[in-house]
Amino acid sequence: MDLRAMENESLLLLYLMDELPPHDRNEVAAMLHTDASLREQLRHLAETLKISTQAMRRLDELDPVIPSFSAKQRLEHAIRQWNIDRLARPAVAEPARRRIPLWMWSGGGAVAAVLAFCIWWGISGDFDSGSPVPLNGDSNLANANSSYGTDANSNPAVAETDPFSPRRVLVSSLDQRAEVLDNLEQTVREDLR
Repeated sequence: MDLRAMENESLLLLYLMDELPPHDRNEVAAMLHTDASLREQLRHLAETLKISTQAMRRLDELDPVIPSFSAKQRLEHAIRQWNIDRLARPAVAEPARRRIPLWMWSGGGAVAAVLAFCIWWGISGDFDSGSPVPLNGDSNLANANSSYGTDANSNPAVAETDPFSPRRVLVSSLDQRAEVLDNLEQTVREDLR
């Protein structure tokens, strides 16, 4: 430790409290032996320390520190009281979890089945191909309606008359696109003029 870098009061306080290593303590003692003003500062610090220590003792006598045993008892009592108060409070009822009634499960299943059927019907696209099967076993009805439900791809006559045949939808969409492109081209030409 560099004693020359420290302030005199700090150095003297360390000396007074006996917190210096023996080598440094001997060096400070030599400085005190040669310097009268340093000895005067040490005497003043010693008196101040004595007065403050006496004042602290008087304050402790007036307002004694709680003994550790008593503090421990107070803490234990406070913890026990907290537990008693916590257990005495009425329990807060947790909100009941809403359960789905059984009839909603069956209704949801029915809706899912209908939805699955509709999706399957829409995806299959060729749902009514072939002859219908009569419900009462009358085979004449099936033979009389032989043109009902024929495939539009295999019968060109049906493809021309059926507005929802894939070929007719494709042709009409291509016609609409060509018409839009023609209108756009005509608008651009008019704007350029």
